[in-house]
Amino acid sequence: LRYMGYANEVGESFVAFLPVWGVPATYGVAALYVLADTLDKGKKAYDGEADEDQKVKRGAIVTLDTFTWQMLASVFWPGSFIRCVVNATSTALALG
Repeated sequence: LRYMGYANEVGESFVAFLPVWGVPATYGVAALYVLADTLDKGKKAYDGEADEDQKVKRGAIVTLDTFTWQMLASVFWPGSFIRCVVNATSTALALG
């Protein structure tokens, strides 16, 4: 399941070889991983909170934190960086 988070990076790397829908599909797979991980961590935080009054708050905080950082670290930053490298390489090859 964890390797699903790398799908968009593979998609961005092989953009020249994929059909038009290929890269968006890889982002969908990566987003599904993020959602699955977010739900898992949020549920564990909710279930692990001993104070009944704090269960929802703790679950919500962990869920939001996990979703935010997973989207940034697994989807946005790596995909953006790889897209820049691929575009720069494509431009350099076209010029040379």
